[in-house]
Amino acid sequence: MKFKVSDKVTPTVDDSNWIAPNEPCVIIGIDTTSICIENEEGFVDYYQPDELELINETSSSNDDAGIN
Repeated sequence: MKFKVSDKVTPTVDDSNWIAPNEPCVIIGIDTTSICIENEEGFVDYYQPDELELINETSSSNDDAGIN
């Protein structure tokens, strides 16, 4: 799977002191060896591509329906 900066993802593994598995995060950097993600509290950590899963944008956008 190809990821890009600003993709919304969630870790599928529990190997971080800062970010919990299944916690919503945003990709803030990608290099040749890892992907850097940031959670809502501003904590960052590095993951391998096979340790991340894209968050389905459709379900989260429906939660905000009707809110201005």
